[in-house]
Parts: sequence; structure tokens; C-alpha cells
Amino acid sequence: PFEQVPRWDKLLMHWEKFLRNVRSKIKWL
Repeated sequence: PFEQVPRWDKLLMHWEKFLRNVRSKIKWL
């Protein structure tokens, strides 16, 4: 279980970056 925690952390960070990218693109539209 401890090994899965960092993976989820990375996934969350990646998802956050993705959302920010989408928001910035929407602003440009």
C-alpha cells in the first residue's frame, strides 16, 4: 500500500497540471 501512495500523488499532480492547461486554453478561446 505504501508504494501506491506516491503513484497517486504523481497522478494528482499530473491531473492538476492538465486541468490548469485546459483552463488556460479555454481562456484563450
